[in-house]
Amino acid sequence: MKNKPLIFTGIGIFLLLILAYFGGSKYYDSRFLPNTTMGDTELSGVTVAEAKRVVTQELHANTVTVTEDGETVTTFTPFDLGAKVDSDAFLTKVKDEQNSWA
Repeated sequence: MKNKPLIFTGIGIFLLLILAYFGGSKYYDSRFLPNTTMGDTELSGVTVAEAKRVVTQELHANTVTVTEDGETVTTFTPFDLGAKVDSDAFLTKVKDEQNSWA
């Protein structure tokens, strides 16, 4: 019976690991898994709505510069040309394909 505390400690650690696993899986059930990127944009741990905001901000930050003979003719963003971003369906599909329980 000298092993009783050791057995209870082992069971306690096992239950704690199970709880941590389920907690992590539940957390990532509505968020992108670690190491998820879209191009150079890091999406790890964010929701689809947050990811859409980040992707839209990244696109707004991109600029196109037209130069001729070394002189800048014009600079614009894709949104200046009327470009629209509908990333909801894509981001939702990618999130749904991820398995938070794996």
